[in-house]
Amino acid sequence: MKGILFKSDMIKAIVEGRKTVTRRVMKPQPLAKCQYGEHIFEGKIIDWIGYKHEGKTAFYCRKCGDGLKLIDEWSGHGRLPKYQVGDTVYIKEAICRIPKIYDETTGYHTEAIYRLDSSFVTGVNWCWKRDILTGMFLSEALARYFIEILDVKVQRLQEITEEDAIVEGVGFGFQMNAGWPDYQHIENGVCTLTQDTAVASYATLWDTINKPPYDWQSNPFVWVYSFKLADKGAEIPHNTE
Repeated sequence: MKGILFKSDMIKAIVEGRKTVTRRVMKPQPLAKCQYGEHIFEGKIIDWIGYKHEGKTAFYCRKCGDGLKLIDEWSGHGRLPKYQVGDTVYIKEAICRIPKIYDETTGYHTEAIYRLDSSFVTGVNWCWKRDILTGMFLSEALARYFIEILDVKVQRLQEITEEDAIVEGVGFGFQMNAGWPDYQHIENGVCTLTQDTAVASYATLWDTINKPPYDWQSNPFVWVYSFKLADKGAEIPHNTE
């Protein structure tokens, strides 16, 4: 099963039902292969078409043909998003091992704590040499949360609307005055600078994760994934006591 990374506050937003969409950079960027001048695309929505290729949804740009191979007809391998509609994907999060604990009934066992909320899991088969794992390295076996992909589409990053930014999960979980949080000015859960709109807030969030040439100002092409929290992981024993 594929995994997906989110920042800790975004995982909370997913669990609380406030985040149901995520945008991910398309690599490589289509404009690098486009036959048209860049000005043709600026400020305009690129018309990307989804079609089935060997059971998967692929995409191509009908303006420049990016994603298509012209052989005998318009066919071939298009741009395949990493996550397909219907996929169940586990959320990667940071976890820390606790030294082995002795129990008179079960003997020695390993416990681990999730950094997100300090809940712990028992009986862990810890196969890593290090005691702390960033979300990048979390395995499916230790995952608590799973999402199901409901829809995939292609956009330019700055096409995001106010409503879109809200369902991206921005704006909650921080101590601040009125407005929307500036994610580049948050320390210890306190937001020291705010933005006037959810879109502006999302732009600061995006730039804390993505650097040039994929930053907000560069306005890259992105995959837009809609999803829901899947009912998986109930078999993992954990508590917060």
